[in-house]
Amino acid sequence: MKKKLPITKNKDVVVSWVYTWSKQQDMSIHEQRIVLRILEACQAELKGVKLKDYAGTKRKFEHGLWDVDAQMHVSDVIFSGRDYNEIIAALDSLAGRFFTYEDDEEWWKCGFISNPKYKKRTGIITFRVSNDLWDVFTKFAKGYREFELNKALALPTGYSLRFYM
Repeated sequence: MKKKLPITKNKDVVVSWVYTWSKQQDMSIHEQRIVLRILEACQAELKGVKLKDYAGTKRKFEHGLWDVDAQMHVSDVIFSGRDYNEIIAALDSLAGRFFTYEDDEEWWKCGFISNPKYKKRTGIITFRVSNDLWDVFTKFAKGYREFELNKALALPTGYSLRFYM
């Protein structure tokens, strides 16, 4: 039996740079959802919109001198069940992945996230996103596409998410 994508009244449309998904062949679904939440925050910043409140905890993305400090609830990434080992594994794996950028003027490489933390019993995860990566996610010039955030977050596997993107 085929699963249908959820039909939602929320039509939040997010713009993603195609490179973000084309180069991440082996990310788990939870890693991809973390990246989607980062993209959602970038888009909210561009539109001047505050992020929604989930599970009584506001998601925070605060700009520092070198990084953007991020905080969110585990339920923003894991929707069914509460196997916190999965979120720890996703944070650990995503912290070990790198994003490479190159154009006519520069080349650089940085991690997707750094300093991941999980506060047990509260369900709060925190990490940092490099300002360089944040700038790429918000200031891309070409090679982008729009997608519905709720549908992308509801997809069950990394493969289906890459196909949707």
